[in-house]
Amino acid sequence: MSKIIAHRGFVENGLVENTLPAFTNAIRKNADMLELDVHLLKDNNFFVYHDNQFFGKKINNSTSVEILSTAKKQSYPTTFLIDILEELTTVPIIIELKSKSEEAGREVVKLLERTGRDLDCFVASFHEKSLRGARLQSSDIHLVWNEYKPVRQLWREIHGKLGLTYLSLYYRFVNPRVIDRAMQYDLKVFAWTINSIKLLTHVYAYHHKYSIDSNASCGRMRLRSAAPGSMYRGRVVGLLQHDQHRVAGGWA
Repeated sequence: MSKIIAHRGFVENGLVENTLPAFTNAIRKNADMLELDVHLLKDNNFFVYHDNQFFGKKINNSTSVEILSTAKKQSYPTTFLIDILEELTTVPIIIELKSKSEEAGREVVKLLERTGRDLDCFVASFHEKSLRGARLQSSDIHLVWNEYKPVRQLWREIHGKLGLTYLSLYYRFVNPRVIDRAMQYDLKVFAWTINSIKLLTHVYAYHHKYSIDSNASCGRMRLRSAAPGSMYRGRVVGLLQHDQHRVAGGWA
């Protein structure tokens, strides 16, 4: 059965994406998993945020104190990864590392081990260095490669080096051919979809083999909407999104 993954949480009624309240709300809406973005700070804390700059300041060059100071001035509800790991223990979490370094990979695994979350969380990234650091720290941690251009099949090289658990595919390449190829390498697949009828056809056809996620930039929804966790013939086809089109579903 496909899973509902809350991409940066579930935002409504003024909640902010990638914050503890948004993720708590997603769990209330029956999300099966959470997905979030983190940056390694200078003091080895992890700040949950998508962009590389926080109100004009580079995140990777900042400390927790500096982030909190800026957040207070901007009335921003700051969330650190440690908050999520300690408070939201009932669902698995996909942690996307935005920092491009082995140190980031090592440190996030250390944090997962300290909090006892290393077995039910996934470390994801577009950057090989980050995943390499995670793998060097632990041979058991679940790694996810975010593949933007699978036609290059870079994921096969990364899998050979690091031993991936999942392949996360960009929406333009969600198709049975690529999915089947990944599964030949014993990889499970996260489909990063954009809610088109064609793509949801693939999601439905392969419902028993992989999980579904939503594209963060998706701003248009042309299919019939479905309530969170809606079921169609026993298969979950709902997608939780972070924007105003938070819940989407479709029938192929």
